Amino acid sequence: MADVERLPKFKDPPVVETALSVQFDPVPKFNNTHLGLFLHYLGKEWANASDAPPLPAQFERFEPVVSWENMGVQFQLTQEIALRMQARNASNDRMIQLQNGRLSFNWLGDSGIGYPSYDFVRPEFEAAAARLSHFLSEHQLGDLRPNQWEVTYLNHLPMGTVWKDTHEWAAPFRHLIASPGSPAGTKAESFGGEWHYEIVPQRGRLHVQLKSAWRKNDGPEAILLLVLTARGPAHSDGTDLLAGLDLGHETIVRAFADLTTEYAQRIWNRTQ
Repeated sequence: MADVERLPKFKDPPVVETALSVQFDPVPKFNNTHLGLFLHYLGKEWANASDAPPLPAQFERFEPVVSWENMGVQFQLTQEIALRMQARNASNDRMIQLQNGRLSFNWLGDSGIGYPSYDFVRPEFEAAAARLSHFLSEHQLGDLRPNQWEVTYLNHLPMGTVWKDTHEWAAPFRHLIASPGSPAGTKAESFGGEWHYEIVPQRGRLHVQLKSAWRKNDGPEAILLLVLTARGPAHSDGTDLLAGLDLGHETIVRAFADLTTEYAQRIWNRTQ
């Protein structure tokens, strides 16, 4: 595991959700019935389940790509509609998501309990991945063959904390926002942007998304939504999967500190 002692730390970070994910080669014999079987396999702790549309496969590539190769509408003929299972634990602060080709383990901040840190969440992801591997083996479906690792942190910056009005959207950030200003007789209502960075040398990418948004609290609450995602390739035998997750976590934590201002970090109680 990465040497977290040298990473920036915050007592009150604005993170509201994290996800550690492994993308794997689709298992040919795996179908939606196996999602229900795996839910039963997880046990009663994860009985709060729902369906969601599957997430598209994501690959971080660095070789030149001909732009027209991905143009146009693609059709896939199948007799079965693919699903993604979302199973929450009894405390509603963890979620396991599974589809044929991706397993994610989420920490959820809805319960109001602070983020327990990566050191606690990563072993829980490892346990979920081990259970899936055992499930596939037990049902003679095949092996779990990773092809990408992914780490995501969602952050909510509510109005009235590190920013007070739309003209202060840039206050929490060092570099991301370059406002064009408001035309005469107008006031900015929303904005959004995204940035993409290579994790050198071609070890993966950091994706940064920032936009104004609303969330449900006691009533609608204006926030800035900052999503940091790090993703990179994994060997099919899984030997570098955890190292990839460690790299993604370290990249995100350092990026969060580099992209935000000392003013905002004081409010979030940076301790290191």
